[in-house]
Amino acid sequence: MSTAIDELKKILAEGPTAPRVKQQKLNFIADYYATKFREFLSPDSDAYKAVINPVFSFDFEIGSKDFISELKIFSLRDGVMPLMRFFAINPLPFEHVPFLVVDSSLSSLVPSEWREKVILRETFVEEKKSSNNKVLLLISADPLSLPLNILENEIEKISEAISPSDKIQVFFSSMRMRGEGEAINDHAWGYKCLHKILGCFKENAVQVISFPEYLKEDYKETKFYFINPLKFYFSDSFLLHDLCSKGASPLYAQKVVDQKTQLKLSFHHGFSFDQNFQPFIGEKYLQTQRALYSQIVTYSQSGRFSDVHNKLYPVDFIQWGSDVALSLYRSVSGR
Repeated sequence: MSTAIDELKKILAEGPTAPRVKQQKLNFIADYYATKFREFLSPDSDAYKAVINPVFSFDFEIGSKDFISELKIFSLRDGVMPLMRFFAINPLPFEHVPFLVVDSSLSSLVPSEWREKVILRETFVEEKKSSNNKVLLLISADPLSLPLNILENEIEKISEAISPSDKIQVFFSSMRMRGEGEAINDHAWGYKCLHKILGCFKENAVQVISFPEYLKEDYKETKFYFINPLKFYFSDSFLLHDLCSKGASPLYAQKVVDQKTQLKLSFHHGFSFDQNFQPFIGEKYLQTQRALYSQIVTYSQSGRFSDVHNKLYPVDFIQWGSDVALSLYRSVSGR
């Protein structure tokens, strides 16, 4: 298992001279539905630069072999559903595959055949005192990524760390392209989520902000919390790096393990790496759900048909991903 970490250390030692993915190249090869996926999750899915080349797994499907082989490492920003989809399409490592970095909370989804080529990452943020009483809650309003009962669990936890004097800002983080109005109108899931939040924090001043308002705010020494407990669509948000680089800090203190291999992304935060995988739970689902794998087609095989989305992301497979995400959440939270 040490080979991947040793290679990672060499890449990190190269620093700014290490080969990096060119965002222009990603945009050039972008498939229509890959573009829509990014737009759906924007600004969480917005690009950021790092020596470990952060991308979504579908970039491998629509990218050329030259694009894949010219770089030594990619950090997959996938959540549960796209990561499961990637391993469903690629049950075995393909030839000349670079090292892949995956969120440590999803390690049990990595098949044993891939583990020698996969490195796990955790985000660390340096602890510092907060001098203001502002708390930013980021929420992606979607029934699959945030069921209401899970939101209630999260709100209950948040309420223990927030005092009545705190001013709360709510930002629907995946709504830049769709507009915040969609998130909070009477017909959207986001309205139900906002209703739950307002009902819990009646004593606090609560403000819903738009993306332009977010950009104008000074978040230095502000506390923030991502309400993305299932990590269904993504596990690595641009907004987290943006907030940390501006001096914001998580609502809950994070412990930094000094002996791990680390990559600083700003003065205040970065990634730490290891290969401590959890037991593979995928087989438990594969035994009864193998037929779901046969439903999936790759972007290159999907064509431009009206039902292309159902071929890329079959309904049964999406539901399966939701079940797995809930199972992972409950195994960690005990709820």
